[in-house]
Amino acid sequence: MPPYTKDELTSNLADFHLLIIFCEAYGKEYASTDQRLHIECLHRTYNTVKELMANINNYNAMLNVAIFEKQQAFNGLEDMCNKIIDYLIIYTENNEAVKYVKSYYDDIVQVRNEQKVNAYIKDSYSNQEPYINLIAHFGNMINELAESNEYSPYHTDIKLEALKKKFRIMVKRSLRHKEIMDEYSDSLVERDNYFYNKTEGIIELANNIKEYIKTSFGENSHEFKQINGLEFRHTVPSEKQRL
Repeated sequence: MPPYTKDELTSNLADFHLLIIFCEAYGKEYASTDQRLHIECLHRTYNTVKELMANINNYNAMLNVAIFEKQQAFNGLEDMCNKIIDYLIIYTENNEAVKYVKSYYDDIVQVRNEQKVNAYIKDSYSNQEPYINLIAHFGNMINELAESNEYSPYHTDIKLEALKKKFRIMVKRSLRHKEIMDEYSDSLVERDNYFYNKTEGIIELANNIKEYIKTSFGENSHEFKQINGLEFRHTVPSEKQRL
C-alpha cells in the first residue's frame, strides 16, 4: 500500500462523486436494492464528507492561530524570571526566597532547552507536556514571591499583578490550544469513519457499487468499463499521519 496522504482522501472523494454521476446517468437501470447505494443516500454521504473535510481545514487554520498565540504567551518568560532574581538579590535579604526562585528558574530553563532540542516535534499532543511544566514552575515561583513580605518591586512588569496576569494568559492560551486540538482530532476520527467504515464508508460503498454494476450490467459492459478504472484506496492512516 502507498503511504497515506491528504491527496489520497481528495482523490477518493472526487472519484466517489464521479461514481455517483455515472450511476445517475444509468437512470432506471441503476436500481440497487441496497438502500446504502441509493442515489440520494450516496449524495448525502458525499456532502457529509465534503463538509467534514472543510471543517478540518478550518480547524487546521484555527490550530495554527492557537499555537502562535500560545507561543507568544510564553515568550519573554526567562527574561522576566531573570529580572525577578536580579531584584531579589539586590533589594532583599531573603536568601531562601532567592534559592527557591532560582530553582524554579532552572527548571524553566531546562524545559526551554528541551523544547529547542525537540523543535522538530509538531506542536500538538506530542508536545503539550513542556508547556504544562512551564506553567507549573512559573506558578510555584509566583506563590513563593507572594509569600515574601520583601517582594515589592518598583518595575511594573515584575510586580505580582503583572506576573499573575502573564500566568493567566499562559494557562488560557494553553487550554484554548488543547480545546481546538480535541475538536480537530474528533473531526479527523469522524472523517476517517466515513472513509474507512467497513459497512458505510466511502471505500466500502464504492466497491459495492462497482460489484453491483458488474453483476447487473456484465463484466464486459460499457457501464462497468466506465467505472472500473476508478480506484479507491483503503490505506488506514496512523495517528501521526492523520495529523
